Amino acid sequence: MIQEKKILYKLPDGLPPQPTWEYRDVDWNAYDVPRMWDMVRHEDDALGWEQIQGFKQLSELIDSHVAALERQREQLWQAWPPESTPAAVTLLKALDQHISALKSDSLAAATSSHGLNGIMVSLSTAKREMQPLAEEWFNHTSHVARPGPWWSHVADRLNREARSIMGKSDADVNSYRSRLIVPQIVQSPVRDKRTTIKSGEGGPEAGTGFGPGTGGPNFRPARPIPPVPGFPPLQGSGPDLQGLPAGVPAVPGQPVSMLPIAPGNPYVPGGGAYILPGPGVGRGGYVVPMPTASTAATGYGTNAGGRLGPNGSSGMMPMPVGGAPAPGRGSGGQGGYRRQGETTWPVRQGVPPVIMPEAKLQQHGVEQDDTSAAFQEWYTELAMPWRLEGDDGPAPTVTIRRGVEDR
Repeated sequence: MIQEKKILYKLPDGLPPQPTWEYRDVDWNAYDVPRMWDMVRHEDDALGWEQIQGFKQLSELIDSHVAALERQREQLWQAWPPESTPAAVTLLKALDQHISALKSDSLAAATSSHGLNGIMVSLSTAKREMQPLAEEWFNHTSHVARPGPWWSHVADRLNREARSIMGKSDADVNSYRSRLIVPQIVQSPVRDKRTTIKSGEGGPEAGTGFGPGTGGPNFRPARPIPPVPGFPPLQGSGPDLQGLPAGVPAVPGQPVSMLPIAPGNPYVPGGGAYILPGPGVGRGGYVVPMPTASTAATGYGTNAGGRLGPNGSSGMMPMPVGGAPAPGRGSGGQGGYRRQGETTWPVRQGVPPVIMPEAKLQQHGVEQDDTSAAFQEWYTELAMPWRLEGDDGPAPTVTIRRGVEDR
């Protein structure tokens, strides 16, 4: 994907020399809408905007100190002119160097404030433009209920639009990154005599200090969101840098990307996922229903290992693209995907029977909430397992095993 460079004004003069940062370009073709959305949905952070103001206020504070030092230097020069003694020359020279260093620090802070502002604006714009695409991705099957290849076409369109947004944002961030300025490092004077602080004397023991980039004892680098299986996440070749996303191999028959099908769909009443075409899947998509307790007769459910799939195994059979059999017309006349009806209504005891539809509606609402929560948990584990990754490692991966009729 070609990324257009954002044209910025030349950096101001007076900045200290900057290190060269190595980087790799991301290939956004390796990511789908849910993955790209999760990259930007937390980026528009209030602390980031506060940091912009922090850099700006730091620059203004340093400028006020510089102005005070320049006034004091003028007074010193009048009271102790350099031609009067070599000591005055040395002192004024040291003061000039200090003022120059402070001006450089102020310029670095002001430039960093501008650069960080550009990055935050770019990321917040990407988040704002990406949100409607993510909403359409997660809700499209509720508007167009019948499964079919048109779902794949919609997913392709959303992916193209999202990749364009991320490519532009990536180029903007890369350009503004050059305006995050590292101030000049001032080395402390080296003393001839050094005192070793032993344990228990109030100082850190040898080897317990934090070196550059360690980030302290509780620092954990951000875990990158994995790409779609079967696609390399980076363009070309380059340095092997820490924190780069690693490729995920595609396993034949396993999903690479999918659309959610919320419970209540007339063709997939219990909810499920539409597996999109891709590496290891093939050119045609297919539907996988969510295993529920009511589908125990068909072999779906949660096995002893806690994985979602056929009872006693680790996989799930797919559902035909055309949807489940009509209610009451399944195999052997059984509606395998139909919810079990209830005909017993609660009544008051000791009085003439009174039907209470309010209580029934309340119970039905609770069941719907439970079904929605179960579906969200199942779909997250299946389609977005990176959201479940914690300190104990990645969550289990749900395995999809296609049925005999779809081979």
